[in-house]
Amino acid sequence: ARRSAMRGGTLTGNDELPSYVARNITVLHADGTSTNADLERSLALSTINDDPTLREGDQIFIPFDQGLNSAIAIAGAVIRPINIAFKKGDKASMLLKLAYGLTDEADPSDIQLKQGDMLKTLTLKEDGTFSEDHDLIPGAVIVVSKKEYSAKGAMSGVVEVTGSVQKPGAFTIV
Repeated sequence: ARRSAMRGGTLTGNDELPSYVARNITVLHADGTSTNADLERSLALSTINDDPTLREGDQIFIPFDQGLNSAIAIAGAVIRPINIAFKKGDKASMLLKLAYGLTDEADPSDIQLKQGDMLKTLTLKEDGTFSEDHDLIPGAVIVVSKKEYSAKGAMSGVVEVTGSVQKPGAFTIV
């Protein structure tokens, strides 16, 4: 089974290939030029520029992931919450594509981008793209809220805790 990128996996589905590595592979060509391979971006945006074709004599350099890299994330009412290594040029639209879009419970009018000291509401157009595609900075997080339903008389609910906590799971709240 493919490990969630929230826990360090990648879109490639390879548990052994951390996000930082998948985004920073260098291909050194025999003519002395080099190309960067960003497999995450290539898969999310269906671009061939980020997944260069190998030629005879090419050398592939895979960086060592020291786990000290900045990350960006999207969470909440998305199909696939994800936390990946930050790379200059990343945009909000790429994170949305990496998340495979919104769930049926998502509230498209309540999507928040938090980066640095800025908190901004993102506007989703009818075609599923953002009206303003923001450049992201290290540590940027997009949170998609769920729709609120009226539950007359409901006195309890459930909360799910995930991530780097001692006891992840679902818990009843009152």
